[in-house]
Amino acid sequence: MQKAKEIQQKMDEFFPTAKEAQAKIEDHIKTAELLGLKGDTKGQKDQIINELIKVHQRFQARINEYQLLLKMTIEFYKHIGQLDEMINRTEKEYLHSNLPTDLNQAESMLEQHKRKKTEVSQLINYTAEEGDRIARRVRQQDASAAASDDVRHVLDVTAETRRRWDESWEEQERRLRQNLQICQFNFDLRQIHSEIDQLHQHLQSRRGNYGTSLPNAQVTSQTFKEFEKTVEVIEDKIHKFISTAELMVQDEHYDSDNIRREADVLRNKWSSFHAGVKDYRNQLDTSIMYFTLIEECELWMREGSQLLIDTGHQAPQCKTPQQAENLIKNLEKFVEKGKTKQEERLQKVSDLAVQLYGDQGTNKVRPLVIQYQDMMQSFEQADNELSNLKDNLEGKSPVSVEEFMPRDVTARVAAPQPKVRPPKITQHLKNAEVMEGDKFTFECRVDSDQVPEVRWYKDNLPLTSPDYETRFMNGTATLTIEETFSEDTARYTCRFTNEAGMAESSAYLTVKETHQQIMPPEFTRNLKSVDLPEGSPQSFECHVVGIPTPSISWYMDDVNIDNSPEFIITKINGTCTLKIRQVQRHHSARYTCRALNPGGEASSSARLTVIRKA
Repeated sequence: MQKAKEIQQKMDEFFPTAKEAQAKIEDHIKTAELLGLKGDTKGQKDQIINELIKVHQRFQARINEYQLLLKMTIEFYKHIGQLDEMINRTEKEYLHSNLPTDLNQAESMLEQHKRKKTEVSQLINYTAEEGDRIARRVRQQDASAAASDDVRHVLDVTAETRRRWDESWEEQERRLRQNLQICQFNFDLRQIHSEIDQLHQHLQSRRGNYGTSLPNAQVTSQTFKEFEKTVEVIEDKIHKFISTAELMVQDEHYDSDNIRREADVLRNKWSSFHAGVKDYRNQLDTSIMYFTLIEECELWMREGSQLLIDTGHQAPQCKTPQQAENLIKNLEKFVEKGKTKQEERLQKVSDLAVQLYGDQGTNKVRPLVIQYQDMMQSFEQADNELSNLKDNLEGKSPVSVEEFMPRDVTARVAAPQPKVRPPKITQHLKNAEVMEGDKFTFECRVDSDQVPEVRWYKDNLPLTSPDYETRFMNGTATLTIEETFSEDTARYTCRFTNEAGMAESSAYLTVKETHQQIMPPEFTRNLKSVDLPEGSPQSFECHVVGIPTPSISWYMDDVNIDNSPEFIITKINGTCTLKIRQVQRHHSARYTCRALNPGGEASSSARLTVIRKA
């Protein structure tokens, strides 16, 4: 606008001079005409007048052209000034405008920005055309250096205005595009988090549900495959999302720090969830193995039960000792062939039950173990009765002897004595019920020609805990629990073995909780801090006592993880364990085991530091 004012001022200064020059030319024309009136000028008068008229016409044309150029130039610079004001105003708007966080609003603002470019570009193009017209007129009228400078100035002004607008628009366009990217990023991020949360809830609802039989477990496993396909789809979506986030960071997005942070949070969350999916898949595969073994156990026991039934039907028909001996051999052959495998299956079933159901696993397997033990006792009883039958058929007469002594003694006297006899239990374990905190001792007596090997079992699992004291002296085996807890409730078995055979006795111990005596929780063995390389297994272990038995909760940096699929948590006879199959960097934290009962609360803490692999 300043340039236009300067040109207008020059135009105002020029017009009086031009009018004066025009008036002088007109005076010269009048003077020539007066000279012609004074006499014959031999044609000079007409020549002079014609030349003066031509000069006058050219001068007038030049003045008109100059006036037109000045007006065009003034208009041109006015438009340039308006454009400058518009660009200044737009740049301020860009600088102070708040970027939207809503995706739709961000898209709308970018579209408005594109339309703004079209509008301003049209004005710039129109002004540029004005400049081009001015340049052409100047070149047609004047080829001097000054004229060239004027033309160059007009064109430079147009180019500078266009450059300034393009830079300002492109900078705002880049800003708006990045804002649209971050809005899309946040929208997709919320959607992915929501999908992961839904999948996690679905997974949590499945946890611990493996069916109740092999067909159920197989159907559950097949159904979970569909869930795993959905997980694969989400995983592919997350990989694409993370790749896009990494590109945004590489392009130096203005919110790169937040993008990097959110991407890391998402990676950790997905890693944790994915570990839970793998863990449940492993549990499902374990459950199929578990139920398969149960079916094999039940099949063997059905075959054994059928053999006992058939033997019971055949025994009364035995007429000779050999027939009775054949029945005994059939029983012994069945036991010899299948007992070891059956016990191995039962042990494996017990281990898998603990993996699947934790502390409740033992209770789930207990009926199967009891069924097996009852069947083995039935086999032992059948074997004894068939031996008596054989003795009777051999002509020995235990009946007259039984009038004076018990049946088992009669059989012992009547039967041929081997060099070493199998152990024989003379006093079986007895079922018992005690109050929590009381001392208790199981006692079992055996008659054996050799000192037998004595082993104790708790719910068919070998008893190795130092909390149980076992002794054997003078044919009497004892198991003592100095202080009973509810976890001690179980079926206990004492097994005697020598080179001739084996005998065992079982009984139940029930420990009833009492709240008459209260002892607050106390950790007798605390957690220990550890540094581990990434991928290593870790097991935190501590021991707590208290009356009544304290409830246990685990925390990772004060966040409860009792139901987290990443951790395996067990509690056996006061020993609390938290296991991590493979530690990852996000597992680095302070872990706390808290024990609570009516008497108070206690806790033990330790830190796990996961070291990145080189």
